[in-house]
Amino acid sequence: MQETVDAFTEAFETLGYERTQSRAFRFGYQKVAVYAKNDQTVTHMARQHFLGKGWLSKLGDWEDILHPSLDSIEGDPSPTSLEYGRVVQILERNWWIALRFGLFRCWAAAFRFWVYRIQNK
Repeated sequence: MQETVDAFTEAFETLGYERTQSRAFRFGYQKVAVYAKNDQTVTHMARQHFLGKGWLSKLGDWEDILHPSLDSIEGDPSPTSLEYGRVVQILERNWWIALRFGLFRCWAAAFRFWVYRIQNK
């Protein structure tokens, strides 16, 4: 099943991200970039480094890499190419929202699991 850019964008929006056009680093914000082919099939995503020192990617089975710009791994966007395509959407959220969706949800899930284990002893 091929996932489209709109589906990924909607999924990220449920986590507090908003669409933006800016690739520039903004202190206090977390950014992700979505790569896709011409047919809008998502091929890859990258996350901006915490301190704005580039973008982090996981390239298949290889190691995580830090690349200086989003253009560094862009390639042929044709549907038959094996390359990652082009950046088609950038999303951002501020760190407070990231904490709310990340840290607080983790705590809530851990608490629910703890209660479950106590009830099922």
